[in-house]
This record gives sequence, structure tokens and C-alpha cells, in this order.
Amino acid sequence: MINEYLGGTGLRQIIDEILNQGFSIDKLFSMIGTIFITLSGVASSILNILFILILTPVFMYYLIKEKAYIFTNISKVIPENVRHHAVELGKRSDVVIQNYLRGQGLMMVFVAGFFIITYGILSFFIPNFSLHIAILFGVMMGLFSVLPYIGVWISMSLPVILLVTLHLEHGQVNDTNIYLVGIIIIFVLNLIEEILESSIVQPQIFGKQVHIHPLAVLSSFLFFGGVFGFIGFLLAIPIAGTIKVSLQYIKEVNQNDIETLKLSEVEIENK
Repeated sequence: MINEYLGGTGLRQIIDEILNQGFSIDKLFSMIGTIFITLSGVASSILNILFILILTPVFMYYLIKEKAYIFTNISKVIPENVRHHAVELGKRSDVVIQNYLRGQGLMMVFVAGFFIITYGILSFFIPNFSLHIAILFGVMMGLFSVLPYIGVWISMSLPVILLVTLHLEHGQVNDTNIYLVGIIIIFVLNLIEEILESSIVQPQIFGKQVHIHPLAVLSSFLFFGGVFGFIGFLLAIPIAGTIKVSLQYIKEVNQNDIETLKLSEVEIENK
């Protein structure tokens, strides 16, 4: 019974290898250590993913709900002589981030609308590619567009996988290449959308919402994306907008200081 159990679980093979190659405590502890490290690594990765999925929405909820309280207490840590400057910069940065999120929402609507229309037209010519599936894929394209440049290409894999599956099921039987043609059309549509989004729509929308020149928007993507990678792509426009309002505020403060100094000089001359 023990031999049958060991043979069924694969432990018999391990034990035989240990016996054939020579048993030693070092080998036993080495095997146990390898198994323990592997299991601990897998468990740690699973726990990290669960913590991110569970704690991140909770953290964002309380951050939004208690935003005024949190940033008011943070401002108290700043020295009093510069506190009002920090508060003003925080307010202006908050406006920039709100406008960025509004612009991101418009981008998602544009991407979703583009693919809903194009995929909807495509569904009339490809068998088993129904209209409601095309709408679903279009909505997912819009949601994934929150990831600059790569989000739409990632979500494009879904309709491609579907068409490949349909070709394997029906294309070879009916001797048709319509599904392969559909895959090529999807690639072309994604390429057209990416060109429109990156060169025309995205700079115009973010330029108007965040009040940054389209060339500055493209430059921020190139710079912060190249320096910080994927996170830089996500935060490029908020960072650029924050830098802009900070420079504008510093310029206003300096201008006010100069005007105050001039008034003081005039008062001294009058006296």
C-alpha cells in the first residue's frame, strides 16, 4: 500500500534517485530548502497581488474622502513662512490633475467610440463576429486606453484571439480566409487609431484640459517615459502640468515682489 501510494504521488521516483545516487543529509536539506524557497516565493507573490487588489481601492477611497483633512495636516508640517505658497501650489496642482482626469475620460470615450463604430461595421462582414461582441471589444479598448500607447495594443489581442479561434473552427472547414482578413483589418484599425490618438487627438485634448502645448505633451511623454518607464508614461502629463503651474506661480510671486519693492521705493522717495 505504501509503495503504491509513493508511486502514485511521484515520491517513489525521488526516493529512488536519492538512494541510487547516494543518500546524504546535505542532499536532503538541499532539496527541502529548494522546495521551501519555491513555495515561499509563490506565496509571497500571491499575497502581494492580493494586498494590491484589496488595499489599493480602500486606500484611494479614504484618500479621496479625507482629502482636505489629509492635506491640511500635511501643510502644517511646512514652515509658516512658506506654508501659504505650498497650499497655493497644492490647489493649482489639484486643478491640473482634475483636468487631466477629465481629459483622460474624453480620450477613453474617443477610443471606445472609434472601435465600437469600426468593429461594428466589421461585424457585418465577418461570420460569427456579432455586433454585441464588437461593442464589448470597443468598450474594453476604451478602458484599456488608460495605459498610454500600449493599452490599446494589449486589448487588441482579445478580438485577434477570437478571430484566430473562429478561423481554426470554421475557416478551414469552409475553406475561407475571411477571419484572417479580419485580423489584418484589426491591425490596420489599431494602427490608424494609434496615429490619430498620439499625434492629433491626445495632444489637443490634454493641451486644452491641462493647458499645455501639444508639443509639450508629446515631449513629456518622451522624457518621463524614457526616464521612469511605464510609470512615467502614466504620470507624464500630471507632472508636466504641475511643473508648469509651479513655474507660473514662482513667476507671479517674483513679479509681486518686484512691484512691492517698486512701491516701497516710491513711498521712500515721496517721504
